[in-house]
Amino acid sequence: MILEGVKLLIIGMGTVYLFLLVQIGCMQLVSYLNREAAQKELVELEKAKQARARAKAKTTTTSQGVPTAVLAAAIQAYENDKN
Repeated sequence: MILEGVKLLIIGMGTVYLFLLVQIGCMQLVSYLNREAAQKELVELEKAKQARARAKAKTTTTSQGVPTAVLAAAIQAYENDKN
């Protein structure tokens, strides 16, 4: 009885282990087949990130269109008058 349970345990765990090995193999195969597309996507994301950084550097205004430097100076003047 116990021996049958051990056999069933080994068969069940072996089946799960084999399934996991096949699943890992499939994921690695898909990764290998998509490596060029992934590299292109990373390059495009980096270009977009740099473009956003350049656009943000050019337009340093708040949502109401007030330049950030003017807003910072106004806050500083208010805090100086307060003290």
